[in-house]
Amino acid sequence: MKKLYVLLLLVAVTHLSSASNYSWISEDVNGNNPAFGSDPSAKGRLSVDATPSSKPTHSAGEAIASDSKITNKSIEKKAIQPAAETNMVSTHVRMFTGVKLYWIGNSGNWSDGNHWSLSSGGAPSGSIPSAADSVFFDLNSFTLLSQNVVVDDLAFFLSMDWTGIVGDQSLVLDTNMRGYGDITFAPNLTVVRGTSSAGITLFDQAQLTANASTIDCSFLVLMDPTDSLLIMDDLIMSDSSSIFLLNGEVYTLDNNLVMGTMKSLNNPMSGADQRKLDFGNSIIELKVSFDAKEDTVLVLNAGNSHLIIGDTMTYANDLLSLGLNFYDVTLNFSLVNRQQVVRGNNTFHKLTVAPGSVVYLQANVTQTVSDSLV
Repeated sequence: MKKLYVLLLLVAVTHLSSASNYSWISEDVNGNNPAFGSDPSAKGRLSVDATPSSKPTHSAGEAIASDSKITNKSIEKKAIQPAAETNMVSTHVRMFTGVKLYWIGNSGNWSDGNHWSLSSGGAPSGSIPSAADSVFFDLNSFTLLSQNVVVDDLAFFLSMDWTGIVGDQSLVLDTNMRGYGDITFAPNLTVVRGTSSAGITLFDQAQLTANASTIDCSFLVLMDPTDSLLIMDDLIMSDSSSIFLLNGEVYTLDNNLVMGTMKSLNNPMSGADQRKLDFGNSIIELKVSFDAKEDTVLVLNAGNSHLIIGDTMTYANDLLSLGLNFYDVTLNFSLVNRQQVVRGNNTFHKLTVAPGSVVYLQANVTQTVSDSLV
């Protein structure tokens, strides 16, 4: 057990009966407002010493629990015209059903019609995928190892399936992709960015199956409010990868996630600005931050999840919101050259601050812990 040391912080703990909560309120001991970059409202510092010792026990409040797992959610496939991410608007237009296109011929550019066939291992079609077409990478796509499918121009697909590829292969994003349905990767696939800003935007109901692939890219969710990204298995991505939620819902379905950042933000141009995150019983490890500081309508169903923010490296870490109800949260905010902040009137079931962490608390807000502060 670790002993909690509080520096430059007043902690108000209401230690009542087992049915009560206790609140953790940040203030500067002198009532001063230390500078925090462009945010002068931040004040208060929490530091945890790494020296083992005993810690006080606190009465446990009533646990917050809910079964948030989706079951039997209907999935509607819609072929739609692409929308511009820059406008942050998803406009659905019905079209005729597209075709199935199969990758052939080893390495090449997505925009080259000679690499797309109407059958597995068949002749070149001369066509490239549209938003209505399902694309497949299978055992006839590659005859050589370590080949690259390069997204050299803005790319579209209705669904994308890499099941059955032979050998280690790579999808290289030199620019963005727009998807309108399911994505299924393969264990021997590497998804990597050729440019740091490249990623995959999902405009419609989708299942994402990672299949233990290696992923270094970000996903942007820009759907109708009632459409969802369903994460079908454990999603392990690089420290610089992210999920950005602009419209729609994301369900982890009790699977575990690892990535750099999860960010949700207002999308006023959408016409129906709604977002939901459902964490179920997942363990979600964010190496950098959870950021919903600009989201006024986000619904968070924390379930019995465990959100872990931070790392043992040199990333600057934050938990930023306008006030959300989390379940278990661990902050591992290693010392860096800027203040690392918890923002918003948040509620936690269990809040753990890792030894050696340095955490700044926004002024004039309350962090409420219903079970235990470790």
